[in-house]
Amino acid sequence: VSIDCSSLNIASLAGIEYFIVLNTLVASNNALTTVDLSHNAALVSFVFSGNTNLTGVVFQSGITAITDNAFKGCTNLTEITIPNSVTEIGESAFQDCSALVTVTMSNDVSRIGKAAFKNCKMLKAIHVFGKES
Repeated sequence: VSIDCSSLNIASLAGIEYFIVLNTLVASNNALTTVDLSHNAALVSFVFSGNTNLTGVVFQSGITAITDNAFKGCTNLTEITIPNSVTEIGESAFQDCSALVTVTMSNDVSRIGKAAFKNCKMLKAIHVFGKES
């Protein structure tokens, strides 16, 4: 199941957790401030680019990739914690996130796409941790 709700001036995705078979979500260029994907276990592809009010994201723990352009241009996103299940960060995933200061990710990320953090001018630290036993 796919949902594309781009450019509809949506401020909230409340209720998205009830779409348990949702595998693709495109919600670019809206007015979202936070996104909680923690209950969307089937979700494999998502794009929230251009949500300039976005300040927080909660991922579901089983995702394996951050999609190309996923948060491109989310200019108020200041920190991101990538689940330890993620092994790939797509091209331009966080490009132009001009307020992004801190990224936390697992050492199991084996691929970071071209321009993934391009123009993240405030980025001060990328914390990499090992998986706990």
